[in-house]
Amino acid sequence: MSLRGRRIIDSVRRAFPSLKFPCPPYRSADYWEKSVYGCGPTLGDRAAGVLSGDQRHTTAITPAVVSFEWADISLADLKEYEYVCGDGGGELQKFGFPKGPARARGPPVVTDLAETLGHRPPAPSDGDGTVLILGCGTSPLGQDVADLGYPVVQVDCSPTAIEHMSSVHDGARPDDDAASSSSGSMSFVCDDVAAGMPAVASRCASSAIDKGMMDAMYVDYAEGKRPGRDKDGTMLAAAEAVHRALAPGGVFLTLSYSAPEFILKNLMGPDPRRNRRMWGEAEVRLIPGTIYLYRFRRIISSG
Repeated sequence: MSLRGRRIIDSVRRAFPSLKFPCPPYRSADYWEKSVYGCGPTLGDRAAGVLSGDQRHTTAITPAVVSFEWADISLADLKEYEYVCGDGGGELQKFGFPKGPARARGPPVVTDLAETLGHRPPAPSDGDGTVLILGCGTSPLGQDVADLGYPVVQVDCSPTAIEHMSSVHDGARPDDDAASSSSGSMSFVCDDVAAGMPAVASRCASSAIDKGMMDAMYVDYAEGKRPGRDKDGTMLAAAEAVHRALAPGGVFLTLSYSAPEFILKNLMGPDPRRNRRMWGEAEVRLIPGTIYLYRFRRIISSG
Protein backbone atom coordinates (compact mmCIF):
# COMPACT_ATOMS: atom_id res chain seq x y z
CA MET A 1 0.00 0.00 0.00
CA SER A 2 1.03 3.62 -0.52
CA LEU A 3 -0.35 7.11 0.10
CA ARG A 4 -1.51 7.36 -3.49
CA GLY A 5 -2.98 3.86 -3.54
CA ARG A 6 -4.96 4.42 -0.33
CA ARG A 7 -6.29 7.77 -1.55
CA ILE A 8 -7.56 6.15 -4.75
CA ILE A 9 -9.28 3.37 -2.81
CA ASP A 10 -10.80 5.78 -0.27
CA SER A 11 -12.05 8.07 -3.04
CA VAL A 12 -13.64 5.17 -4.90
CA ARG A 13 -15.35 4.02 -1.69
CA ARG A 14 -16.82 7.47 -1.19
CA ALA A 15 -18.02 7.76 -4.80
CA PHE A 16 -19.45 4.22 -4.98
CA PRO A 17 -20.76 3.26 -1.50
CA SER A 18 -22.12 -0.10 -2.64
CA LEU A 19 -18.80 -1.24 -4.06
CA LYS A 20 -17.00 -3.68 -1.77
CA PHE A 21 -13.29 -4.38 -1.69
CA PRO A 22 -11.85 -7.69 -0.44
CA CYS A 23 -10.47 -7.14 3.03
CA PRO A 24 -9.19 -9.51 5.73
CA PRO A 25 -11.04 -9.30 9.09
CA TYR A 26 -8.42 -7.05 10.67
CA ARG A 27 -10.69 -6.19 13.62
CA SER A 28 -10.79 -9.85 14.70
CA ALA A 29 -8.25 -10.97 17.28
CA ASP A 30 -8.63 -14.52 15.92
CA TYR A 31 -7.42 -13.36 12.51
CA TRP A 32 -4.12 -12.11 13.93
CA GLU A 33 -3.80 -15.03 16.32
CA LYS A 34 -4.34 -17.78 13.75
CA SER A 35 -3.66 -16.35 10.31
CA VAL A 36 -0.75 -13.99 10.94
CA TYR A 37 1.11 -14.82 14.14
CA GLY A 38 -0.01 -18.43 14.44
CA CYS A 39 1.66 -19.76 11.30
CA GLY A 40 3.32 -22.94 12.52
CA PRO A 41 3.26 -24.65 15.94
CA THR A 42 2.70 -22.45 18.96
CA LEU A 43 5.46 -21.70 21.40
CA GLY A 44 3.55 -23.65 24.01
CA ASP A 45 3.48 -26.77 21.84
CA ARG A 46 7.19 -26.52 21.21
CA ALA A 47 7.98 -26.12 24.89
CA ALA A 48 5.71 -29.00 25.86
CA GLY A 49 7.29 -31.32 23.27
CA VAL A 50 3.93 -32.47 21.91
CA LEU A 51 4.80 -32.18 18.23
CA SER A 52 4.97 -35.11 15.88
CA GLY A 53 8.15 -35.96 13.98
CA ASP A 54 7.00 -34.10 10.87
CA GLN A 55 6.00 -31.07 12.94
CA ARG A 56 9.35 -31.02 14.71
CA HIS A 57 11.10 -31.02 11.35
CA THR A 58 8.91 -28.13 10.18
CA THR A 59 9.61 -26.22 13.38
CA ALA A 60 13.34 -26.53 12.77
CA ILE A 61 13.10 -24.64 9.50
CA THR A 62 9.99 -22.48 10.06
CA PRO A 63 9.61 -20.03 12.96
CA ALA A 64 6.61 -20.70 15.19
CA VAL A 65 5.61 -17.06 14.88
CA VAL A 66 5.85 -14.98 11.74
CA SER A 67 7.56 -11.61 12.01
CA PHE A 68 5.07 -9.09 10.62
CA GLU A 69 5.93 -5.46 9.87
CA TRP A 70 3.29 -3.00 8.68
CA ALA A 71 4.29 -0.25 6.23
CA ASP A 72 7.67 0.57 4.82
CA ILE A 73 8.66 2.82 7.71
CA SER A 74 10.69 2.17 10.83
CA LEU A 75 11.82 4.08 13.88
CA ALA A 76 14.97 5.08 12.03
CA ASP A 77 12.77 7.13 9.70
CA LEU A 78 11.39 9.09 12.68
CA LYS A 79 14.59 9.79 14.60
CA GLU A 80 14.96 12.87 12.42
CA TYR A 81 12.55 13.65 9.61
CA GLU A 82 10.92 16.39 7.55
CA TYR A 83 7.19 17.04 7.38
CA VAL A 84 4.65 19.43 5.94
CA CYS A 85 1.12 20.19 7.10
CA GLY A 86 -1.08 17.26 6.11
CA ASP A 87 -4.40 19.00 6.76
CA GLY A 88 -4.53 21.55 3.99
CA GLY A 89 -8.28 21.08 3.73
CA GLY A 90 -8.91 22.08 7.33
CA GLU A 91 -10.50 18.78 8.43
CA LEU A 92 -9.45 19.33 12.06
CA GLN A 93 -11.69 22.41 12.21
CA LYS A 94 -14.73 20.18 11.80
CA PHE A 95 -13.87 18.56 15.14
CA GLY A 96 -13.27 21.74 17.11
CA PHE A 97 -9.56 22.34 16.51
CA PRO A 98 -7.98 25.42 14.98
CA LYS A 99 -6.72 25.07 11.44
CA GLY A 100 -3.06 24.17 11.36
CA PRO A 101 -0.40 26.17 9.56
CA ALA A 102 -0.51 25.77 5.80
CA ARG A 103 2.90 24.17 5.44
CA ALA A 104 1.98 21.90 2.57
CA ARG A 105 3.46 24.36 0.07
CA GLY A 106 6.11 25.87 2.30
CA PRO A 107 9.50 24.52 3.25
CA PRO A 108 9.37 21.27 5.25
CA VAL A 109 9.83 21.38 9.00
CA VAL A 110 12.75 19.36 10.36
CA THR A 111 12.14 17.63 13.68
CA ASP A 112 13.04 14.52 15.66
CA LEU A 113 11.49 11.70 17.64
CA ALA A 114 11.78 13.41 21.04
CA GLU A 115 9.83 16.45 19.82
CA THR A 116 7.26 14.19 18.20
CA LEU A 117 6.73 12.15 21.37
CA GLY A 118 6.77 15.29 23.50
CA HIS A 119 9.51 14.01 25.80
CA ARG A 120 13.04 12.67 25.83
CA PRO A 121 14.17 9.40 27.46
CA PRO A 122 13.87 9.81 31.23
CA ALA A 123 16.77 9.74 33.64
CA PRO A 124 17.08 6.43 35.53
CA SER A 125 15.73 8.08 38.68
CA ASP A 126 12.58 9.35 36.96
CA GLY A 127 9.36 7.39 37.16
CA ASP A 128 7.77 8.70 33.98
CA GLY A 129 8.57 8.69 30.28
CA THR A 130 6.84 5.40 29.45
CA VAL A 131 5.96 4.81 25.79
CA LEU A 132 3.04 2.52 24.89
CA ILE A 133 3.39 0.56 21.66
CA LEU A 134 -0.18 -0.18 20.56
CA GLY A 135 -0.90 -3.34 18.58
CA CYS A 136 2.79 -4.22 18.81
CA GLY A 137 2.51 -7.59 17.09
CA THR A 138 5.95 -8.96 16.27
CA SER A 139 7.37 -5.66 15.04
CA PRO A 140 10.83 -4.53 16.26
CA LEU A 141 9.46 -1.00 16.85
CA GLY A 142 9.17 -1.41 20.63
CA GLN A 143 12.69 -2.75 20.95
CA ASP A 144 13.99 0.13 18.84
CA VAL A 145 12.26 2.65 21.12
CA ALA A 146 13.61 0.91 24.24
CA ASP A 147 17.12 0.97 22.77
CA LEU A 148 16.91 4.78 22.86
CA GLY A 149 16.37 4.66 26.63
CA TYR A 150 12.59 4.91 26.84
CA PRO A 151 10.66 2.56 29.15
CA VAL A 152 8.31 0.67 26.84
CA VAL A 153 5.02 -1.17 27.38
CA GLN A 154 4.02 -3.29 24.37
CA VAL A 155 0.32 -4.08 24.00
CA ASP A 156 -1.37 -6.56 21.68
CA CYS A 157 -4.58 -8.61 21.70
CA SER A 158 -2.79 -11.73 20.41
CA PRO A 159 -1.50 -14.05 23.16
CA THR A 160 0.80 -15.69 20.61
CA ALA A 161 2.40 -12.37 19.67
CA ILE A 162 2.87 -11.38 23.33
CA GLU A 163 4.29 -14.79 24.24
CA HIS A 164 6.69 -14.61 21.32
CA MET A 165 7.82 -11.04 22.03
CA SER A 166 8.31 -11.84 25.70
CA SER A 167 10.32 -14.97 24.95
CA VAL A 168 12.69 -13.32 22.49
CA HIS A 169 13.38 -10.43 24.88
CA ASP A 170 15.68 -11.91 27.51
CA GLY A 171 13.57 -15.06 27.69
CA ALA A 172 10.75 -13.37 29.56
CA ARG A 173 7.27 -14.90 29.52
CA PRO A 174 3.89 -13.29 30.18
CA ASP A 175 2.59 -13.34 33.73
CA ASP A 176 -0.77 -15.10 33.46
CA ASP A 177 -2.03 -13.58 36.71
CA ALA A 178 -1.14 -9.97 35.95
CA ALA A 179 -1.72 -10.19 32.18
CA SER A 180 1.74 -8.74 31.65
CA SER A 181 5.42 -9.46 32.13
CA SER A 182 8.43 -7.25 32.64
CA SER A 183 11.73 -7.80 30.92
CA GLY A 184 14.45 -5.18 31.27
CA SER A 185 13.19 -1.88 29.93
CA MET A 186 10.12 -3.45 28.35
CA SER A 187 6.83 -4.83 29.61
CA PHE A 188 4.31 -6.86 27.63
CA VAL A 189 0.54 -6.71 28.06
CA CYS A 190 -1.98 -8.96 26.35
CA ASP A 191 -4.95 -6.65 25.99
CA ASP A 192 -7.33 -5.25 23.38
CA VAL A 193 -7.06 -1.50 22.84
CA ALA A 194 -10.45 -1.42 21.12
CA ALA A 195 -12.05 -3.06 24.17
CA GLY A 196 -10.80 -0.31 26.49
CA MET A 197 -7.36 -1.75 27.34
CA PRO A 198 -8.41 -2.53 30.96
CA ALA A 199 -5.09 -4.18 31.89
CA VAL A 200 -3.26 -0.89 31.28
CA ALA A 201 -3.42 1.59 34.15
CA SER A 202 -4.80 5.09 33.72
CA ARG A 203 -2.32 7.94 33.27
CA CYS A 204 0.60 5.51 33.12
CA ALA A 205 2.28 6.68 29.91
CA SER A 206 3.87 9.83 28.58
CA SER A 207 3.23 8.84 24.97
CA ALA A 208 1.68 6.14 22.80
CA ILE A 209 2.62 5.02 19.29
CA ASP A 210 0.29 3.25 16.88
CA LYS A 211 1.88 2.01 13.67
CA GLY A 212 -0.83 0.19 11.76
CA MET A 213 -3.45 -0.70 14.40
CA MET A 214 -5.86 2.15 13.66
CA ASP A 215 -5.17 1.85 9.94
CA ALA A 216 -6.12 -1.83 10.03
CA MET A 217 -9.33 -1.00 11.91
CA TYR A 218 -10.13 1.72 9.40
CA VAL A 219 -9.59 -0.50 6.36
CA ASP A 220 -11.77 -3.23 7.88
CA TYR A 221 -14.62 -0.97 8.96
CA ALA A 222 -14.52 0.97 5.70
CA GLU A 223 -16.28 -2.02 4.20
CA GLY A 224 -19.33 -1.45 6.44
CA LYS A 225 -22.70 -0.01 5.51
CA ARG A 226 -21.31 3.53 5.64
CA PRO A 227 -18.10 3.49 3.61
CA GLY A 228 -15.17 5.02 5.43
CA ARG A 229 -17.13 5.27 8.67
CA ASP A 230 -16.45 3.01 11.64
CA LYS A 231 -20.07 2.01 12.08
CA ASP A 232 -19.53 0.50 15.55
CA GLY A 233 -17.39 3.29 16.98
CA THR A 234 -14.52 0.92 17.67
CA MET A 235 -11.80 3.31 16.51
CA LEU A 236 -13.17 6.10 18.69
CA ALA A 237 -13.34 3.68 21.65
CA ALA A 238 -9.70 2.75 21.02
CA ALA A 239 -8.69 6.44 20.90
CA GLU A 240 -10.53 7.04 24.18
CA ALA A 241 -8.72 4.09 25.77
CA VAL A 242 -5.39 5.59 24.72
CA HIS A 243 -6.46 8.96 26.14
CA ARG A 244 -7.21 7.31 29.48
CA ALA A 245 -3.80 5.63 29.58
CA LEU A 246 -1.92 8.85 28.85
CA ALA A 247 -0.81 11.22 31.58
CA PRO A 248 -2.03 14.82 31.19
CA GLY A 249 0.00 16.35 28.39
CA GLY A 250 0.80 12.92 26.96
CA VAL A 251 1.05 12.47 23.19
CA PHE A 252 -0.75 9.92 21.01
CA LEU A 253 0.80 9.23 17.60
CA THR A 254 -0.88 7.20 14.90
CA LEU A 255 0.65 6.51 11.48
CA SER A 256 -1.74 6.01 8.58
CA TYR A 257 -1.87 5.95 4.81
CA SER A 258 -5.35 7.53 4.89
CA ALA A 259 -5.85 11.26 4.45
CA PRO A 260 -7.58 13.37 7.14
CA GLU A 261 -10.91 13.59 5.29
CA PHE A 262 -11.24 9.83 5.54
CA ILE A 263 -9.85 8.79 8.91
CA LEU A 264 -10.34 11.72 11.31
CA LYS A 265 -14.11 11.19 11.50
CA ASN A 266 -13.39 7.78 13.00
CA LEU A 267 -10.81 8.97 15.54
CA MET A 268 -12.78 12.00 16.74
CA GLY A 269 -16.25 12.18 18.29
CA PRO A 270 -19.07 14.27 16.79
CA ASP A 271 -19.02 16.84 19.63
CA PRO A 272 -16.26 19.43 19.02
CA ARG A 273 -16.37 20.60 22.65
CA ARG A 274 -15.80 17.09 23.94
CA ASN A 275 -12.90 16.62 21.51
CA ARG A 276 -11.23 19.76 22.85
CA ARG A 277 -11.75 18.60 26.43
CA MET A 278 -9.88 15.41 25.56
CA TRP A 279 -7.16 16.65 23.25
CA GLY A 280 -5.58 20.03 23.82
CA GLU A 281 -3.72 19.83 20.51
CA ALA A 282 -4.29 17.95 17.27
CA GLU A 283 -2.01 18.00 14.26
CA VAL A 284 -1.69 16.19 10.95
CA ARG A 285 1.84 15.84 9.65
CA LEU A 286 2.57 14.55 6.18
CA ILE A 287 5.97 12.95 5.74
CA PRO A 288 6.22 13.64 1.99
CA GLY A 289 5.75 10.60 -0.16
CA THR A 290 5.71 8.32 2.87
CA ILE A 291 2.84 8.47 5.38
CA TYR A 292 0.56 10.64 7.51
CA LEU A 293 1.42 11.12 11.16
CA TYR A 294 -1.56 12.12 13.34
CA ARG A 295 -0.44 13.70 16.61
CA PHE A 296 -2.78 14.34 19.54
CA ARG A 297 -1.80 15.75 22.94
CA ARG A 298 -3.98 15.00 25.95
CA ILE A 299 -5.22 18.22 27.52
CA ILE A 300 -3.32 18.94 30.73
CA SER A 301 -6.30 20.13 32.75
CA SER A 302 -8.62 17.22 31.89
CA GLY A 303 -9.77 14.83 34.56
